[in-house]
Amino acid sequence: MNYFEKNLKLLEKKQPELVALMKKEIDTSHIEILTSEAGIPTARVTTSEGNEIVLHDFKNPVAKAKEHVEKLELIGNNGSVLLGFGLGYLALEMVNAMDDGHLLIICEADPALFKSALEQVDLEPVLESARVKILVGEEPDISANMLNLAVKYLASKISVVKFHPSFSIDPETYNSLQKKTQDTANYIRVNASTILLAGREMAGNILANTPDIIRSSGVERLFNKFKDIPAIVVGAGPSLDNNVTLLREVKNKAVIISVDRALGLLLPLGITPHLVPSLDYSKINYDEKYAPLQLDRKLYMVFTQTLYHKITKAFWGPKFSMHMEGRLSSVLGYYWGDKGSVESGMHVGHLAFCMAREMGCNPIILTGMDLAFTGDKYHAEDIETNARFAASWQSASEGIFGEMLKSNLSFTTFVLDLNKAIKKVNGLCIDATEGGAKKEGTTIMRLIDAIDEYCQDDHPEIQSIFEEESSKRNPAKFDELLRDLKLSIEESQKMKKASESTLKIVKKLRRMKEDGQEGSPEYIKLTRKAEKATLRAGGGGGIMGMLANYNFLNIIFMGTDKVKRIDEIADKFEKLEQQLDRAETYYKNFLKALNPFIQDIKQVSKRLSIERKIQETLQKSAKNLGDYLKYGLELIKIENYTDAETAFKKVIDLKPDHSDAYYHLGKIYVEQNRFKTAVPILKQAISLKKKFPKAKDLLKRCQERNQQWQERCEKIREKFSKAPSQGRDENERILEAGSFYFRVKDYKRAEKEYLKVIGQHPSLPETYYHLGHTYFAMKDFDKGVETLSKALEFAPDNPVIYRDLGLVSIDRGLVESAENFFLKALELNPDDAEVKELLGNIYFNNGMFDKAVIIYEEVLAIRPDHKELVKTLSIAYQKQIRKNMHAREN
Repeated sequence: MNYFEKNLKLLEKKQPELVALMKKEIDTSHIEILTSEAGIPTARVTTSEGNEIVLHDFKNPVAKAKEHVEKLELIGNNGSVLLGFGLGYLALEMVNAMDDGHLLIICEADPALFKSALEQVDLEPVLESARVKILVGEEPDISANMLNLAVKYLASKISVVKFHPSFSIDPETYNSLQKKTQDTANYIRVNASTILLAGREMAGNILANTPDIIRSSGVERLFNKFKDIPAIVVGAGPSLDNNVTLLREVKNKAVIISVDRALGLLLPLGITPHLVPSLDYSKINYDEKYAPLQLDRKLYMVFTQTLYHKITKAFWGPKFSMHMEGRLSSVLGYYWGDKGSVESGMHVGHLAFCMAREMGCNPIILTGMDLAFTGDKYHAEDIETNARFAASWQSASEGIFGEMLKSNLSFTTFVLDLNKAIKKVNGLCIDATEGGAKKEGTTIMRLIDAIDEYCQDDHPEIQSIFEEESSKRNPAKFDELLRDLKLSIEESQKMKKASESTLKIVKKLRRMKEDGQEGSPEYIKLTRKAEKATLRAGGGGGIMGMLANYNFLNIIFMGTDKVKRIDEIADKFEKLEQQLDRAETYYKNFLKALNPFIQDIKQVSKRLSIERKIQETLQKSAKNLGDYLKYGLELIKIENYTDAETAFKKVIDLKPDHSDAYYHLGKIYVEQNRFKTAVPILKQAISLKKKFPKAKDLLKRCQERNQQWQERCEKIREKFSKAPSQGRDENERILEAGSFYFRVKDYKRAEKEYLKVIGQHPSLPETYYHLGHTYFAMKDFDKGVETLSKALEFAPDNPVIYRDLGLVSIDRGLVESAENFFLKALELNPDDAEVKELLGNIYFNNGMFDKAVIIYEEVLAIRPDHKELVKTLSIAYQKQIRKNMHAREN
């Protein structure tokens, strides 16, 4: 059996699709197999440009690969991505050197080169390893494959290993792969950091949000309900300042889905989005985004179960909940049913985009989704935040105009995430942000054009769909949930006692070990007791699944190779020492996780029990004023403001002069940031009961908040009432659309916009100038020259037009025309060093060295620091002398 057959047989077990590719006819004519001095194969590859690249060291490929591997850290629980395979020597040495837990992804862009490797080298260690994944082709889905291994990578380092000859053969492909690899590694690292730092907080929010999740409609209610209705997804990036007022006119012509942070700008301008996605888990986000708002218009929210619980409780309006991946969410999901799931990513703008996609909207228009810095700004000017993110060139992103923009690790991660989400859309995605990072798979447009083109039809059904679907609920297993929460508390308490007991035993065993009593009967008895306590601490049923989000440190700790191998240690004393260390670390972490878990379980159990008791009591009661009053007060305690509002309104219906009912109703509105609504309600409470200090204090607070909000609204409205063209050059404003599309290389749209301007302003030379360059970019040189010539009719004394006509003439090989255009440009602007140099280059390249020398000397008189031209002038002198000597000799 030859190498090729043996290698294919091994590969068949893991990657049959790759075997199918290798069995196809593949052109390997650009690969020449050579024999190294060590007697083993190497290869020489001829690139598409005709360059020859030798893949491996000609003296000894294996020795060189070993030398490379010595510099790598291939330790367990880390991962590596090898970019470029060659004949596989480096990959073989990496696999031989890797720790057991290490993972390796190999990318080879050229299938022919991989096939040659299979034919020439025994690759058994690479091909049979379960820790190696091989990707072949120019566009392998490196991100998806890395993310599939994310659990292994979670708290580890991912290294990029470059096989340098591959980068020399195909730099564009491999540089692109390197960027995707690094971006994905950053994404995994950011995600892991979020879970490690905020896992406890997020888990606590899921439990605290349980009553609201049960009462909310499932997000699946909105799926495909807005088929082919356009959506505008509003981010909070710096560019939003430029376009936000355009959203006033959209109304029900598109579904407006706004990230929650943008509400502080939209609401003061009278723009009410249809849907507000929210996913931030921390109190800081509530303080910054929701606490300052005045919510006097009904909104609809989609929220992740980890959303900071006060936002969920305080948000005024119907809510849609969504299922989330994770053990805690999955365990609890059994009780409230399938709510449907949407990709939430790590950025609320990602969730907003994916909502538009799942709702069936088409097109999906992005605005304010910069995901990069404008200068040092990362939010629109009027959206406050105390957070500070450093803009860096180290994580720079490509902008929509092809320029590089400052960014940071979080933003580059968000862009990568969004690019993947865009690929899943069947319809049209339009990036109308007009700035920021470039998003793959989008059509770049101005927002005003996107609205004019796609948002002209009224869709009155938008509001009614939200209203109808938000009223639908799945039945929840309420009693079963209450029962299991109670059991979980009991079981958790037992686990806590067992864990504390285990730690005491471990401490005692350490003391006995220090006293040399390892083999004593008491020591052996204690070890058995520790084993039993460990089993008790392990618990059973769903509790461990619910604890996973709290106990994440232990999941990482127990997953490390070092810990996994403790039970395999041969030396029984060393083994016992390591086991004691493991137990001590594990149970200390476990107790840190268990204590807040018990507290959160008790809290949600209490809230649900009170709610169930209230419902049962009210059903049996006479439903009189006293019942509703008691019902409302109990609901306020458990922060069920929606049902509490209904209860107090019932009290007022039965007794219109009930001052306390008005007070509590006003209090609910304050909790929901409905200060404007609260004021007349609290005034009514005070008018009914003159001595009502609590109501007066609350009213004062409302009036202060109303004043603050009013001042904010007036400030923002005044700012945005100014014409966007104020202070700008008129011609620049007229040409703005064409210039925008030219910069994003959408030349057909640029042409259309410039022709539109010509129809309105037929004698504006700048339009013809820019249109001419648009035609040049479209490779239509005849139209370009014709249009620039038209520009000359209206601006015959403009030297720039002559210069550009000269440059086009050079490109087309029209030397004489180029000379004439440059001479005319210099006639109009004699001191233009750039044009002089261009003219000098024409003379130099066409052997007219006498003229070239004269022109170059004139350029250097203007720009004496032009060092490169000094060298060219020197060469021109030499060529002039030789040419003159040759002429005299003849």
